[in-house]
Amino acid sequence: MHDIEAGDRLRVVVGETSPRPEALVGGPQLAAAGVDVVARASRYSDLALAIRGGSPDVVVLAAGLCAVDGEIPEALRGAFPLVPVVVVTAAYNDDELLRMLRGGVLGYLRHDMAPDSMARALFGILAGEPAIPRALVARVLDELRRLAPARSRLALPQAHLTEREWDVLELLVQGLHTNIIAQRLFISPVTVRSHVAAVMRKLGVRSRAAAISHVLRA
Repeated sequence: MHDIEAGDRLRVVVGETSPRPEALVGGPQLAAAGVDVVARASRYSDLALAIRGGSPDVVVLAAGLCAVDGEIPEALRGAFPLVPVVVVTAAYNDDELLRMLRGGVLGYLRHDMAPDSMARALFGILAGEPAIPRALVARVLDELRRLAPARSRLALPQAHLTEREWDVLELLVQGLHTNIIAQRLFISPVTVRSHVAAVMRKLGVRSRAAAISHVLRA
């Protein structure tokens, strides 16, 4: 999980259905951990205005809001492709996770997680790290492996990943960092970074988390 440097601040816009702001994301503990909620909204139109006006680093959506309007994550990805979207939920659900990842969401978190843990996860997403619950990693891996026969039919012709690049991608899903991936695959960290860069270039994405989401949508 990402380490937060002293003085780091993260600007967040929150989309929620709860009448109590503190029920989702916010409060003094999260602010103390470096996360500033700059706006809240309960409709897509208001979210779009808040993003344009608030220049957030990350958008955090309540799973309940996505249930009301399932098009919100994908609409945000289309309108604001450089702003990562995270979903927070009251209870993990593997089908919901896959649906959100396919919609372009880069993180899936429990809303009641400790404020410092949520802050590290949000900073990590901004740094390109996927935020997938350990309990659901196996389901995401199963889905990636299910796609294996269709690997040559990804959305972009230039997105044909090599077997080694798929190996690296599967380890990224598990939240493993460069050095650990290198140990698992018996290659150097430099080679891992080269494979990650190749994956992102072929998929036309800017982060490791976005690469996972892209493949699940293919």
